[in-house]
Formats: sequence, C-alpha cells, structure tokens
Amino acid sequence: SPFAMRAIVLSRCLRSRAAAAFSTQATAAPPQRVALVQGASRGLGLEFVRQLAQRPNHLVIATCRRPDSAPQLQDLQRQFHGLHLVQLDSQSEHSIEHAASAVSNLVSNLDMLINVAGVLHNSAGLAPGR
Repeated sequence: SPFAMRAIVLSRCLRSRAAAAFSTQATAAPPQRVALVQGASRGLGLEFVRQLAQRPNHLVIATCRRPDSAPQLQDLQRQFHGLHLVQLDSQSEHSIEHAASAVSNLVSNLDMLINVAGVLHNSAGLAPGR
C-alpha cells in the first residue's frame, strides 16, 4: 500500500539521519576548557601552566608581570600552541584593563581561574611580591 511504502521510506530516512547525527557526535571534539593562571612565570604558577597545557582540549592563558622576562614560560608557549601569554601587573589599573581586554579577545568565558601570584608581607601590609 502507498501508506506502508511512505512509512518505510520515512523510517529509513530517520534512521539514516539518526546514524549521521550519532557519528557526528561521536567524532566531534569535546568542548575546549579555558584556564587562566595568574602569577605564571615561576614556581607553582609555572607548574600549573605546564600541567594544564599538556591536557587535550585545554586553552591556557598565563599571566605575569613580565612575560618577556620569563624564559621557562616562553619555552612552554613554543611547545604548546594552546598557551597564550598575557602581561598583567596586579598593582596597575592600566595593566589590569589591558589584560582583561586581551583575555576577552581570546575567549568568551573561563572554566578555571588559578591565582598563585606571590604576596609580600611587610610592615605596610600585604602587597603583590616583586
């Protein structure tokens, strides 16, 4: 009957679309995770950057006062294409605004924020370490 024939054709069409959708989902890359590490030029910050940059589907934004004076961080950037260096001096409003703009030009959201910037304890109170 014409009705049965249309049902068979429709069923085959839906199965083929479902199979195509499933194969697209199965081969699509997982969503990218974005991490920002503040204080990334050495110590714990540098190691966080190293560990995160090695993970698949991770984009890492590493911030520090002087990225041009952070050779280990620069070496990592040459190794990992998903690593971006951004200058950030947390005591400078201009630097903070510039870093915020640079980060927002790279990504629309952050999944992880790791703050390991050093803090100096002195008689005047707390201040970022230099």
